[in-house]
Amino acid sequence: MTGTRLHRRHRVGVIAMAAMLLAGATSFAIAQQRTAAADAKLQALADDAALAGVNALAATEGQADAKRLEAANAAVRKVLASRGEIVPIISPSIEEMKMSVALTMNTTGRGPALTATARYVQPGSAVSPGPSADAVTKKRTRG
Repeated sequence: MTGTRLHRRHRVGVIAMAAMLLAGATSFAIAQQRTAAADAKLQALADDAALAGVNALAATEGQADAKRLEAANAAVRKVLASRGEIVPIISPSIEEMKMSVALTMNTTGRGPALTATARYVQPGSAVSPGPSADAVTKKRTRG
């Protein structure tokens, strides 16, 4: 009888441990899914901000560089205006007609960031690899 009781306790312990592991794995999977969804939204915001900035650079062509940079930065900040907790790192390049935007939720601007880079392509130019002639190419990275 003693062996049977011990065997039952062992089975109950194994089942309890398995249930705890399953609950932990499920919680981890849900947290990962939520993080991925938040990252996708933040990535889309970085993309939109980079596109707005590069479009502002293109729209102000012929003006002084300082005015163009000011317009590009303002366009990026306008896209991000509703998200005060996001710290943008904005890197415009007038020579390359390029705008890079890195977004982080950390108020110090350090830590992981989602980035987007948009480059202006003159209408009628051959675009590689996309099919649209006046499209803006984007590069996405997770830093």
